[in-house]
Amino acid sequence: MSKIIIPHLLVDAFECDGPLNDLEVIGAAMLAGADAVSAKVVGQAECRYVPHGVTAVLFLAESHILVSTWPENKTALIDVMLCNDDMDPVVVADVVLNALGAGRSASTQVSRSVTTEVDG
Repeated sequence: MSKIIIPHLLVDAFECDGPLNDLEVIGAAMLAGADAVSAKVVGQAECRYVPHGVTAVLFLAESHILVSTWPENKTALIDVMLCNDDMDPVVVADVVLNALGAGRSASTQVSRSVTTEVDG
């Protein structure tokens, strides 16, 4: 057996003065982040909440990018997981943070692992 380690970046964005309720802008930022690391988009989904806030997810051949927003608190949560060592999740997060107009952010990178069986 072998173990594959996958970086999973979690970012809390605060003091956001960008369009936290605009799925088009958020979706475009997520696409730009995926493009910045040459990730292949395979699908997407989104949800608007009442009275405000959105969640959007971009499904990638390499995993996903997810953004959830709380406009009333000027806050967003960003989740980036890329199963390709040549792709940097921080690059994706920076593109999204810029689009959201984050005044500050806090990041945590978790090492996720997948165990694979090797036929011998």
